[in-house]
Amino acid sequence: MIINKKRIIFTLFLSVLAVLLLLGFLVELKEKPSPALEFSGVKTAYVYPDAGLQVEYIDIYKAVFLRYRFYDAEMEELIDMSSENARFFVTGPEGNRTEFFGEERFFYPVRIYPEAESGIFKFEIKASEDLVYEAELDFQQPRETLLIPKNQERISQEGVKLLGYGLLGMKLSKVESAFRIAQNNEIFSIIDDIDQYFWIPEDVLNIGEHLFLFKQDNVWYYYYKENLLNSDLSDTE
Repeated sequence: MIINKKRIIFTLFLSVLAVLLLLGFLVELKEKPSPALEFSGVKTAYVYPDAGLQVEYIDIYKAVFLRYRFYDAEMEELIDMSSENARFFVTGPEGNRTEFFGEERFFYPVRIYPEAESGIFKFEIKASEDLVYEAELDFQQPRETLLIPKNQERISQEGVKLLGYGLLGMKLSKVESAFRIAQNNEIFSIIDDIDQYFWIPEDVLNIGEHLFLFKQDNVWYYYYKENLLNSDLSDTE
């Protein structure tokens, strides 16, 4: 009888010990995730047009592209695409999926002149073997505007005669960015030339070719004319 009690006690001891060991093993598994859980997965990126303007020629016609770069939406830092394994895919509004290589992986150009159509661009950025980003760009088709003479003149601090213009269909107070692309494709920021009017140096108007770009409410506007002094536009309020 005493022997049976000892056996029962010993059996209970082994059972409790087995349960404790099992619990310890489960806790250890919980604290050490499997390699599959270490995969960073798909993260969200945001698209920002801070890579500047790019002027190219399509056949004999000038085209201007706005270059977008990609940022980690959580870390708010530029996505590193320097790895040899980095890959970059773009699906255009028509559904065509294209992979870009080399330097083309670091930014994506969207044509703003002549205007590209509105549409959603989808980006897949494989920064490394275990880190993939996805992003979307809802691009709005650029619109043509007109420079409207306002019969306003003033002299700049440098002694240059300036002529004042308005922009058809736009509010000058809401213009966020503005550029002039010269005949030699040099790009000038002209946002500081805009207040109540858009002021243009008179001598600039004598250059043969003019392309002006303006951004308002996330939409780009453009104006192109060979010689503004020969414009037949009348003063429009």
